Amino acid sequence: MEMHSSSRSENLLTTNDPLCRRPAASPNGALDTELVAIWSAFVNCRARLRTLLPFLTRQIQQRGRVIDLAAGIGCEAAALARLGFRVTANEINPELQRVARRRAHEPCDIRWMQSDWREVSTALAGAQFDALLLLGNSFCLLADEGGRTQALRQFRALCKQDGAFIVDVRNFAYILDARTAILEGRFRYGRRVMYCGRRMSGRPIAISSSLVTFGYFDETGQERGRLDMTPLLLDDLLAAGTRAGFRDAMVFSDLKPGIDDAADFFTCVFR
Repeated sequence: MEMHSSSRSENLLTTNDPLCRRPAASPNGALDTELVAIWSAFVNCRARLRTLLPFLTRQIQQRGRVIDLAAGIGCEAAALARLGFRVTANEINPELQRVARRRAHEPCDIRWMQSDWREVSTALAGAQFDALLLLGNSFCLLADEGGRTQALRQFRALCKQDGAFIVDVRNFAYILDARTAILEGRFRYGRRVMYCGRRMSGRPIAISSSLVTFGYFDETGQERGRLDMTPLLLDDLLAAGTRAGFRDAMVFSDLKPGIDDAADFFTCVFR
């Protein structure tokens, strides 16, 4: 059910609202079965990789070890493995991992794992990588700042001294600032990066300073699922990466260098 300003006071979800599902303390199970079923159509791997894969190969450069920390349906893991990267794919949701494994059929050589981000370095027993990927706004599924801090320290331990940690976030500043217009049905999203599907759409249906709920809709307008996320701002992500021990970061707006307030996604490349 889409929630408009005329049907809910303030359009805010609160913890005693029966529709409210806070972002998970861990990312386990963030997508339910119905969302998993439509996620490939929402992502559209072929369209996503047209821009994302060249971007990733420019940032990583050498054909080294890569870990996809939120592999999802396996778009990036399979594509990088086919290019000769040594890929580890971490996906804690077992249903999503099954989808990803089907996508990454032979000749892909991928190591699969299911680990909570807050323990992933420990689970890999000191292994280090040339590149870490955390894409698709996945980091926002960790609700509390303490959990995100713990996860970032684990990621820093996984990253080689000259490696790259590539993480993205939606333009939540726009979502928060344009809350009224968005809840009235005027959500600006170009489908140029990350979520490029035409048969499925996603848009915020509830917005507050601490919680944004996305609804996902098919071509008929029927809602197929919801996902809650913490509206993590770009500046907060950059500051958290610095505190975790990354030296510096480059910011890209819809995969182009620099900060553009009109972007749908910001991607940070930490070194």
